[in-house]
Amino acid sequence: MLKKIALTAVLVQVAVFSALLTQTVFFASTASQAANAQQLDQSAAAKERVYARQFTIAMTTPLPQQRP
Repeated sequence: MLKKIALTAVLVQVAVFSALLTQTVFFASTASQAANAQQLDQSAAAKERVYARQFTIAMTTPLPQQRP
């Protein structure tokens, strides 16, 4: 009887450890994917800001005057 209880306790501990390990790996990969997506969004936003700045500079630059 005591052997069955000990075996059950060991199996429960193994199951809990496995669940915690799986959860840790799953959330670590989710966090890294989220960080990568955020970094891509930031670089796209940075490119958009640069384009807007270049467009504004181009629109506000005075044209050279032509002499008759």
